Amino acid sequence: MWDQPLCHCSEPDFCAEMNQHQVTIIWGVLVGFSVFVPTCSAGVTSTLSATSLTSGNSGNHVNQNAERRNVVLTQNLPASAEQFPAEFSLGRKSFQSLAMSSVAQIQEGRHALHQLKALETNCRHATQAIVVIDAGSSSTRPNIFLMQTLSCPFQQRTVIPHSIRQVATGMRHTRLREVLEKWLDQYAGEGWESRSVDSRILLRFFRRMLQTANEFFGALEENIVGLFETHLSDEEKVHVKALGVPVVFYSTGGVRDFHDWYRDGFFVALRHSINNFSNKISYKFFTNPELTRPITGAEEGLYAFLTLNHLTHRLKEESSFCDRGEGDFKTCRNDLAGVVEFGGTSAQVVFPLAPTDVLPSSVKAVNLQRERFLPKRYPSADVISVSFMHLGVD
Repeated sequence: MWDQPLCHCSEPDFCAEMNQHQVTIIWGVLVGFSVFVPTCSAGVTSTLSATSLTSGNSGNHVNQNAERRNVVLTQNLPASAEQFPAEFSLGRKSFQSLAMSSVAQIQEGRHALHQLKALETNCRHATQAIVVIDAGSSSTRPNIFLMQTLSCPFQQRTVIPHSIRQVATGMRHTRLREVLEKWLDQYAGEGWESRSVDSRILLRFFRRMLQTANEFFGALEENIVGLFETHLSDEEKVHVKALGVPVVFYSTGGVRDFHDWYRDGFFVALRHSINNFSNKISYKFFTNPELTRPITGAEEGLYAFLTLNHLTHRLKEESSFCDRGEGDFKTCRNDLAGVVEFGGTSAQVVFPLAPTDVLPSSVKAVNLQRERFLPKRYPSADVISVSFMHLGVD
């Protein structure tokens, strides 16, 4: 059936050309492409147009030949081939719908990708909580501070200075000195104050010291968590739990007269307790040897000095006045106030120095920027800090 000619007409040359396209026509029908199919109508029409000068029924002759050719073309196609155009039309519509859906998904994915890339370049604000525990000679007391932090790509997370605020102060807990004395009474024996104590006692009973540190911080932790739940908003709690809570634990004059090996060993156990303590409300505490340690009398005085000048607005980034020294060198500084502070066991005296002050060799000045008490953007500040043990109020 497929070898029959597609065209029968009165123009042999045109039909021969028409039949050469038989394979092309069939392939076009099979795959559904639009194929130019030459017909006999042009040849017949042209022939009949010339004949129409002598014949008056040429129009009827053309219509009859066209109908006959259509019948022949239809008869020469297999029955299944007649369904191909309709099936391909449906398939093409499905393909177009699938293509449009894919394009929409690609555009949606591109938009989401660009949004995420933009977020990676944005700075993020978060609320950070810090616990500062003052282990003084009269009591051990936690203080809760909140501050806003800013985290930017390729930069360290920084604290926004004016956002720092104290939100709560905890209850007074057992003095750290009492905790250390009680442990020595039990494992070194009574009268340890007046005799030499073997440092191997610490190693022999170090597990008991770990237990003592856990109990000591456990009471503090319960108080701290209660302050968080009472004074923080729901949003602040989410941030605090996500970032974790750094703990600053400083002991002062009350434990300075203990043996170094004993005092330092206890702080190792205390840091372990802070970093590994768990609670049901999912607050995570952490610290390190810089944040949890005994501080010297000079450091204690410097913190009192910084606190006083900060609260009186003397400590600021803008310089109060400037001096010109040798070589017309300009030096700017703040008008800082000195402080005399009395603790329970010791007393501290701190006062600022002028650039022209000359000190004896036995006195050492402290530069607050070099010792990282102040950022470098603040005016330079040199101070003298001296501590006197056993001159406290207790």
